[in-house]
Amino acid sequence: MPDFSLKRWEEIVEAFYKKYSGLHKWQKENFKEVLHNNGILTSPITGRQWQFKKQMKRGVSQYAWAEICNYPAQGTAYDIIALWMVLCNRELCQYPDVKLVMQVHDELVWDVPNEYVDIVAKTCYNICIELPKHIEKFFGVKCNVPLSCEVKVGSVWGNTEKYIM
Repeated sequence: MPDFSLKRWEEIVEAFYKKYSGLHKWQKENFKEVLHNNGILTSPITGRQWQFKKQMKRGVSQYAWAEICNYPAQGTAYDIIALWMVLCNRELCQYPDVKLVMQVHDELVWDVPNEYVDIVAKTCYNICIELPKHIEKFFGVKCNVPLSCEVKVGSVWGNTEKYIM
């Protein structure tokens, strides 16, 4: 991390929130919800709840702003990735040699025989593009954020190239 002064970091944060004012507004609303609901915040998309505990900071018991900012964004992203993973796996389970190996952040990693690469690539891509529709179906919330997907293929995870469909 750069060795900036506190003043410089404050300028960076201020510029960030100026550029992403909608995000800042949402974070402040989440903080208010936590204050009014005894530390509980509910995702408006999935209904997932987070319980925040007050922490002592300089002798004052308070909720951690960073946690309240981070958990809903990361948790909701994970819920969407999990939905994508389940839908892909459900569609591809008919191919017994195709195995979902792991999910890492926003990636699904598959072990796929060469003859199924095209099927898996197209299936995962198409389901990702249609995720807003699935989010509305499963969670009852209209997703107004476009989602995109990139498919990469290779013999090992660390050595992949973009797959052109």
